[in-house]
Amino acid sequence: MTTGDERIARLEELGYTEREASFLVVAALHSGYFLRRQYREFLGMSPGHADASLAEKVVAKGHAQAFSSLGKTLVYHLCTRSFYNAIDQSDNRHRRARPPFAIKVKLMALDYVLAEPGRSFLATEEEKVAFFDGQLGIPREKMPARVYRSRTSGSTTRRSFVDKFPISVDGVAGRDRAVVSFCYVDEGVIATPSLETYLREYADFFQSLGSFRLVYVTTRSRAFASAERMFQRFLRGHGRWGATAERRSPERLLAYVRLEHLFRTRQFDSLDAVKLDELRRMRQEFRARDTESL
Repeated sequence: MTTGDERIARLEELGYTEREASFLVVAALHSGYFLRRQYREFLGMSPGHADASLAEKVVAKGHAQAFSSLGKTLVYHLCTRSFYNAIDQSDNRHRRARPPFAIKVKLMALDYVLAEPGRSFLATEEEKVAFFDGQLGIPREKMPARVYRSRTSGSTTRRSFVDKFPISVDGVAGRDRAVVSFCYVDEGVIATPSLETYLREYADFFQSLGSFRLVYVTTRSRAFASAERMFQRFLRGHGRWGATAERRSPERLLAYVRLEHLFRTRQFDSLDAVKLDELRRMRQEFRARDTESL
């Protein structure tokens, strides 16, 4: 497994300084997108030459594309295969172009990682599987995963932790000593009900883990109360969602209405594969006539 130091060294061979390479590794593995201010925060510096130099260099080398988003803000996307090959991540989905709301999620995730410099993050799927299976003894079958089918060969591939939300480990590895922190990012498009889907997908894994820390990241302070209620309901069910009435909470119904509205009004930039899968499940769940009449 390629280490962080090895990735940094390979980017230095491409012409980046050590601190530029260090930041680009973090940005590529946790987001794929970055802002100039995030590089400044990584360096602990005020606006100036350093962030402009990296921005110009990464575009000039053909490793990133710059575009305006989120108002007039320039966003940089690390998107070329050669760059990800250099850090031994040729299949990393971060190099794919994403719609605006998904870019916001990735930038928020990177903000969280940069705000926690003292934590040890499991940056790749390989690192996460190796830690939870190899060191904590949790079988891969218990980890949140999706199965993808090849359009050409029909073969299937099982991928774990496909949401790519940050996961960090504090303390010494071992079930009784390591504190594992998970991060859920609420981008504000579908709001907190998507947290319910996240908890459903992680339920078996969290039960196998026993103890864990969940960090809820959002730009909307009013969302915390609803998220806390949902998480407490999850804990009261011992990591399970029980009766149908419990699953069909008002928050989940509201999430369904919002997703259905986005789909029917063809706002596809606000829908990715995860949310489309959620909409399909919700259509089955809320198929009743009284629900449709709403």
